[in-house]
Amino acid sequence: MQVRRISHWLFSLLVLCLVTGCPTMAPTGPRSFKPKSTEVYTHAPSSFQFPPSAQGFDRETVVEYDSRGENIGVGYNHPSLGIAATIYVYPIPPQGLDSTLKGHFETCKNDVLRRPGAKLLLEKPVQVMPGGKERSGEYASFAYTELFAQARQPLHSELFLFTHGSWFIKCRASYPEGQRVAAAPMVRLLINELVWP
Repeated sequence: MQVRRISHWLFSLLVLCLVTGCPTMAPTGPRSFKPKSTEVYTHAPSSFQFPPSAQGFDRETVVEYDSRGENIGVGYNHPSLGIAATIYVYPIPPQGLDSTLKGHFETCKNDVLRRPGAKLLLEKPVQVMPGGKERSGEYASFAYTELFAQARQPLHSELFLFTHGSWFIKCRASYPEGQRVAAAPMVRLLINELVWP
């Protein structure tokens, strides 16, 4: 039973990193943990909150990419629609190309386009409503084929990027192309469920 749990955790982490894309890792490597299934996880440095479930999504592993726990990714899976999503919160650099929303959006898009055969389908400004308050950011969608849920298949992938104070908030979500009509609105609903400080 213990071996089965470990295997499931390792597979979830692999899917989380390969499908949704990880930010730069600390030299010592990321630290992963899974909060209690009944508790809201609060990212202490930013005060962002992540519920254990939302709109059919179940929260999975939290990954800290730096030693101070400022750069994080929180995984969510939607079992019935096959959506793997990760919400990232990390500091905005004080200067350089990645210190602006537009500049960092280009970096994030290029990270996805490095995947073999990846194509940019759409990019545009986007608005979401977390906590009933409108937030504006950038959006792009992509198509590529790779291993997902133990099968090589065509995928649709979405990228959302926002700023809030001194933080970037990024959402990467991927799912089978055949689920696109049902899955796309669910990703927005997940973003709207997050509690922004």
